[in-house]
Amino acid sequence: MYRSVACGAVLLTFISVLWGTFSVEATGQRAPQIQRVAFSAGRTSHLHLQNATNITYDRVFTNIGNGYNKTSGIFTVPEGAAGTYVFMFHGLAQRSGKFWLDLYKNSVYVISAYAHTSHEFGSSSNVAAMELQEGDYVHIQGRGDNLLFGKSDEVYNTFNGYLLYPAILRPKYGMSNVLN
Repeated sequence: MYRSVACGAVLLTFISVLWGTFSVEATGQRAPQIQRVAFSAGRTSHLHLQNATNITYDRVFTNIGNGYNKTSGIFTVPEGAAGTYVFMFHGLAQRSGKFWLDLYKNSVYVISAYAHTSHEFGSSSNVAAMELQEGDYVHIQGRGDNLLFGKSDEVYNTFNGYLLYPAILRPKYGMSNVLN
């Protein structure tokens, strides 16, 4: 009897975590609410940069948790949403153009995407997973001379991110300890 109640409480907690809701454990206490965070944004116009500048993405497809600011192009981890995040970005260079985009975490360089082409369009993408705390911020910055292609009805330059694992769900020990 007690075993099935405990298993049911664990299953209810797991299902609630997946759906981002509260659950009542066997003790009668509420489990913490899991913050759901995800954003997807695209650029709808050409952009020619000659200096290191934040790239802004003006068409916001989704902004769950309101962490992305389309005016600044910066994603900031909302309150209660620390954890492991995944970020993806993609760029398309105008004909006979190039771009070099860098992803930054709290003004510290993380990864790049670069494309150069003659007589055609060039594209590149990159993805990174990283640990973030409340208030940490992530943005894309152009390096050097950049010619990004964009149209209002054709979005090619995008910036996306989502919370993969909330900090409250992270195990205390690394996978090497679990497997041993």
